[in-house]
Amino acid sequence: MKTAFILKGELSDHDTIKLKEPVPIEDGEINVIIEKTSGKEGKISRKSLYGVLRGEIKMADDFNAPLECFL
Repeated sequence: MKTAFILKGELSDHDTIKLKEPVPIEDGEINVIIEKTSGKEGKISRKSLYGVLRGEIKMADDFNAPLECFL
């Protein structure tokens, strides 16, 4: 069974990668895949979030009705 871990890091020179978090494995052979990112992928603006949950939240018809435990 193969398990994949995504870890962020920086390339300090052509031979060295400095990871920002520890590798969650004890020992053994691993394969490394390097993907260059622009740095903007993790940032989400408020404008892009507007309306993202439209149609996902439903209000009960009796939302404003008094609760039985408080009567």
